[in-house]
Amino acid sequence: MKKEEFLAEAEELRERLMKYPAWRLNFEDESFAEFVIGYFYDAKDGSWKAYYNLDRGHHCIMLETKNEEEVYDKVIRKIKWEIQANERYYGMMEKQREQGD
Repeated sequence: MKKEEFLAEAEELRERLMKYPAWRLNFEDESFAEFVIGYFYDAKDGSWKAYYNLDRGHHCIMLETKNEEEVYDKVIRKIKWEIQANERYYGMMEKQREQGD
């Protein structure tokens, strides 16, 4: 995936990603903030890195590659996975709340 395609798709997905817990996207540099999905270029070792952070300092590099386009593909897949997981979970919670009323 080319950078322009990646940025356009990420922007389309951003609103759905930020609904439940408030995931944020961070491109071009490494962040250690909670609930962030992003990528950056590590000049020290000359590789692109895709990462995500959960709470309590959990920072996970999920891909390290020399191919810039691979990092975009990985980050988009992670964004889509988190959207699916969150929509499924919070949809179930909403149904339970409605049934409990």
